[in-house]
Amino acid sequence: MSLIKIGYDKLPYQAEFHEATDPNVLLSTGYGGGKTYALVMKMFRLMNVNRGIPGGMLCPNLKMFRRDVLPTIKQICSEYSIPFHYRRQDQELIFKTTNSTILVFHSEDDGTSIKGPNLGFGLINEVTLCSRGAFDAFLSRMRIKNTPLPQIAMSGTPEGFNWVYDDFIAKQRSDTKIIFGDMRSNKFVLEGYADRLWETFDEKSREMYVKGKFVNLQGMAALHAFNRGAHCKPTKRDPNLPVWVAIDFNVNPMAASFWQPVPVNKGQKKLVGFGELCLRNADTAQLAQAIQESLGGTNNVVLYPDPAGKARSTKSHHTDIMILEDHGFTDIRFKSRIASVRDCINASNSLIDKGLVEVDPVTMPETIRDFEQVAWKDGVFELNKTDGKRTHWLDGFKNMIDFEFPVGEARGSWRESER
Repeated sequence: MSLIKIGYDKLPYQAEFHEATDPNVLLSTGYGGGKTYALVMKMFRLMNVNRGIPGGMLCPNLKMFRRDVLPTIKQICSEYSIPFHYRRQDQELIFKTTNSTILVFHSEDDGTSIKGPNLGFGLINEVTLCSRGAFDAFLSRMRIKNTPLPQIAMSGTPEGFNWVYDDFIAKQRSDTKIIFGDMRSNKFVLEGYADRLWETFDEKSREMYVKGKFVNLQGMAALHAFNRGAHCKPTKRDPNLPVWVAIDFNVNPMAASFWQPVPVNKGQKKLVGFGELCLRNADTAQLAQAIQESLGGTNNVVLYPDPAGKARSTKSHHTDIMILEDHGFTDIRFKSRIASVRDCINASNSLIDKGLVEVDPVTMPETIRDFEQVAWKDGVFELNKTDGKRTHWLDGFKNMIDFEFPVGEARGSWRESER
């Protein structure tokens, strides 16, 4: 067996991560901080030190592994002529140079599938998106005696004060090294990416998604950028502009809010809200009729319904989308699914923080209550829905924002490489 030899131009926090020998090491960076690249390089180092000993890699799901981690491995192996084989059926990475096998696991079943193999070392991609159960199951496999460097190396971006914070940050464990990386120091990303990312987020979100720091979300309003004094103003409908209708389907209540995209400086649009609907014990047809009556028809009206509306209806064999179409609405916009509530809320906070959202305090009381009262559940990125009266108007609003002003999709288009 020989060594895998790679040239690695490390950023300071990547170097610290790479050389750490603590039983656990965690690299926390913002988006584009190079955490995936650093994790793969750490994998090669652990294979060199632990030649012939199998290791494991845990990811939130296999899709993320194939989208982010596997291409990085292929890129590095191609650049340095390192032979390897990915056995997809068995989820194994085989490196003949060091006689190493890396078994790939996922967190989707909370660790129930992580059984069988004995491992000497482990790597965890996006650890803050993995479950505590999956981590515990993964840790239990690290049992090969006399492994030269029996380490678990983890990388990720903060996701509030979740189990990772509780177990590794707050406890200040002697067996764990914590490394924070501000992505603005990453010289390998596309020029201007860091500046654009900084502008994308509000101040609190920058701590997580740029600086890689953990932020306490416990009980914090989801739309923390919203301020009644700054963002509530009397408004009225402009007959020359289209109306955007944010919809959340519920039997009790059916919720909708009315917005107009008003052009402002530099091609930006300010969303001006001028009304809302709250229908108790209603169905989709009644909601469609109420929208028509409130707006005087369907002309120049854009609907943003709950994505689930394409699959079911509240009270008929037709889907909610079909019922809206039957009532004459032709411009209906929605994604097939909401990939990330976190990204929807981030995009909403970004617009509000920039002063690009106005809400009428008289005609939109339920919308304002949602904006002020809906909080994160247990300090993580899940909306607290224990109050049945709340979240409906925020749900409709965030889905509309995610369609028209997405944060998550824009990030990828700015990145050249994530080293």
